[in-house]
Amino acid sequence: MKLEGQLVNLSGGGFRLLANGRIRLNAAVRIDMPDAVLLGEVCYCHAAGDGTFAIGLESQQILSHTRDLARLMQSLAGTAPRQAPHDADVNQHSHHGILADE
Repeated sequence: MKLEGQLVNLSGGGFRLLANGRIRLNAAVRIDMPDAVLLGEVCYCHAAGDGTFAIGLESQQILSHTRDLARLMQSLAGTAPRQAPHDADVNQHSHHGILADE
């Protein structure tokens, strides 16, 4: 299952999303962001009142600076393109792709 949503709160132990669909409790979730990947497990999911769902996730893993990692891997493989300037950081209210194991 793939959803769109907004990351509205992030802490060391977890994060909260507003998403356009429901995810079952205890589902494993991957959140793809422009320069990070977040992995977690759903602790709660309830209607937010505006057609979205508030989803609480316990943080399992956070992988950041994925663009830098991709460039390093391409460089080591000899397939690196010319280096482009860094993209502007995306704020926490941007939309993210959410993948769940449902």
